[in-house]
Amino acid sequence: MANTTRRIYRDISDPSILVKCRECPWWFAIRLDPIEAYKAGEGHEITVHEEEPRRAQHARIEFEKRQRRAQRHAVSA
Repeated sequence: MANTTRRIYRDISDPSILVKCRECPWWFAIRLDPIEAYKAGEGHEITVHEEEPRRAQHARIEFEKRQRRAQRHAVSA
């Protein structure tokens, strides 16, 4: 069974997003845009943890899908 705990997590506050890694307590990134925050985490996972790019990008892709879905519903409402 796969480990469902994500390595990368985001602490979202106004106006910034702090991106951290559960396995690398010294690593962090600060971004202002959610997509850029996801990309920072992806880069860390790919470079440091040798994660497969497709797997590292999964969280961002799902976030973008939810965002598009929410925008469609907001327009149609």
